[in-house]
Amino acid sequence: MMTKRVVRVPIPSPPWSSEKTEAFADSLENQIQPVNYLLVQAVVEIVDVVLKSYFSTPASEINLANHYDVHKASVV
Repeated sequence: MMTKRVVRVPIPSPPWSSEKTEAFADSLENQIQPVNYLLVQAVVEIVDVVLKSYFSTPASEINLANHYDVHKASVV
């Protein structure tokens, strides 16, 4: 059995116009936003409180049932 080798020739795309380039750049800029480090730090602190509570309580107890409990525990 013989197989054929197929070589694909890339089809060149036409160059982008400056309008299309600008529109693409604007689209990317709108999709990619800087990270709010204060928000990330708040999430890390909440996860830290939840994990400490989880590992320090017996499995039969349920603490931090909602986000108000998490907030209250993080203030202490």
